[in-house]
Amino acid sequence: MANPQGSIYLIGLADDLDDSPLRNELPKLVESLKKEDIFAYSTMVKSKDFGDDLITTMQVMSGSFLRPNIIFLPLLGVENYQREDDLTKIIERANANNLGVILFAEHPQARLSHKHKLNVWVSDQQQDWDAMRGESNIDLALLLAYQIQQNWSGEITVLTGVEDSENLEMATNSLEDLVEYARLPNAKIDVFEGDFDECLEQASRADLNIFGLPDEIDFKFIRKMVEKTGSTCIFIRDSGDEDVLA
Repeated sequence: MANPQGSIYLIGLADDLDDSPLRNELPKLVESLKKEDIFAYSTMVKSKDFGDDLITTMQVMSGSFLRPNIIFLPLLGVENYQREDDLTKIIERANANNLGVILFAEHPQARLSHKHKLNVWVSDQQQDWDAMRGESNIDLALLLAYQIQQNWSGEITVLTGVEDSENLEMATNSLEDLVEYARLPNAKIDVFEGDFDECLEQASRADLNIFGLPDEIDFKFIRKMVEKTGSTCIFIRDSGDEDVLA
């Protein structure tokens, strides 16, 4: 995601910095990223409270000269209510600091599979498709999909589902315009009729599915998407500074 012009700052939080396995793992990860020509660096933070301490670290970094513009958060594969509460607080604070958010939910078997096909989902805008870009986190989702496509030499499909058949033509035209104006090379579009679960079943399989992250975060829904798509999923929230049409 950061290749070729981005950088990655890895933050490890641990109660005991000397005994934490992250002390050895983070430098190894930094070196592996550098071999991929990605500028990366890391730091360890003594922490007794994951959520509060990461928020403090994030706020400090937001005031730095080379401030980050996205925070990448992995979701644990099993339910952990405390961690989910922490993630919710972190995401809310990230928005307040004008940071984009990527919530990464990895499929335990598929992982990133063949690294070729990407599905980008746009929520049903009903009859207000002109408001799509302002409300659906689509800017960061498409910018990220384009970056991954370039690194994978992959294929992008932009998808949506509409429950009202009267909105099919409007949705199709809006996605066609979006793909054209965003200059996404060879991107396809698919528009389905039905509720969201029905549309998921109609969609082609992908190695990575990208969804917007709603204001009310439902972690059960997120895990359900990983299961139903059979793929790793990422959930995106714009910072407000991204513009896919720029």
